[in-house]
Order: sequence, then C-alpha cells, then structure tokens
Amino acid sequence: MRKLIRGVIFPSVIFITLSTSFNILTPVWSAENPRDLASEIRRMSQNSQTVQQQDLQAWLRRAEPLLPQFNQISLAMTLHSLAKLKKAHHLKNPISDSFMQAWTSSALAKIERFNSQGLSNSLYAFSMLGIHPTDPFLQAWQKKATESIESFNSQGLSNSLYAFSMLGIHPTDPFLQAWQKKAMESIGSFNSQELSNSLYAFSVLGIHPTDPFL
Repeated sequence: MRKLIRGVIFPSVIFITLSTSFNILTPVWSAENPRDLASEIRRMSQNSQTVQQQDLQAWLRRAEPLLPQFNQISLAMTLHSLAKLKKAHHLKNPISDSFMQAWTSSALAKIERFNSQGLSNSLYAFSMLGIHPTDPFLQAWQKKATESIESFNSQGLSNSLYAFSMLGIHPTDPFLQAWQKKAMESIGSFNSQELSNSLYAFSVLGIHPTDPFL
C-alpha cells in the first residue's frame, strides 16, 4: 500500500494542499480544465488568507501551457484576478514574460469575442500589474472597444480611460471620440469615483475633454 505525505490518491482526482497558509484540500484533476484553472485563480484572489508567492507560481506553471485553450471570459478573469492578487498580497513580479506572451497571443486570437467587461477588466489589469501591453494588442483592443463602446457601462468607461493614464498610453482619436460620446450619453450613471477618475485620466494624458463633456 502506497503512502502519501501530502495527498490521497483516488481513481480520478488527487487532493493536495496548496500550502500551509490555506489549510484546505484542493482538487487537481489529472487532465486540467481551463475553466477550472480560471475559477481557481479567481477564488485565490477572493481569499482573505495570505497567498504565498510559491502557490501563485505553481498555478502559473500549470496554466501557461493551457492558455491557448482559455476562452475570452477565462482570459479576462485570469488577468484581472492576477492583478487583484498582486495588489492585495503585495506580490513582486508575479507573472513571467512567457506567461504574458502566451496570454496576449491567446487574447489576440479571441479579441473579437471579448465583451465590454472583458475588455475593460483586461486593460485595467495591465495597469494594476504595471505591464505595458504589446502594440498589436493595444491596436486590436482599441478597435474592438471602439466598435462595442455602446455596451460599456460607466465603470467600464472610467476604468478603461484610467488604465490608459496609469500605463502612460495615449488612446487613439477614434476611441476617445467614441468614449466621450458614450460617456455624455450615460453621464447620469457615473458615480463620484468614476467621474473623478475620468477627469484625472484626462489630466494625466494631457487631453482636454470636449466642451459638451465638460
């Protein structure tokens, strides 16, 4: 009879402890599922307990080879969750260059299927991580965001413009024009934080908003 130090083997699943900081048993399937991996990192980002650097690195190693199989929802959720983890637990350089290259490649291939929330969350995550998106991703992001601007809510509008300012990236004129038009139409739904963040972003970017918007 085999003995396991950290787990118990069942026919289809192995239970392991991620670390002593979690004190829980986490299922790891022999054939990992991209949706399960995205849900796992989201749960980690919502966990009030301290997340150790080694736990995150272990997840990144498992997820990276499967990123081409992630759908647009899982891709956006993953990047946003990683950004929240870095901020909440003060993790240093949590994501490798190879992981970001794989994420960006997969996201570019699926950018037409991103909804407004996925677009805004992804760009905002880049700004929280302090990672500059590649030029091809930025071009594709702005094209898709401009085309789907009508589906952006006030939070998505504010977060997107704020992310540009935090990254030090000047948006394209078509995106800015579409952004201001949609923002004026939905200005009544902006809360005080969204309003202040939007004006702050204009200031940082050195952009003078249109008179109708002001």
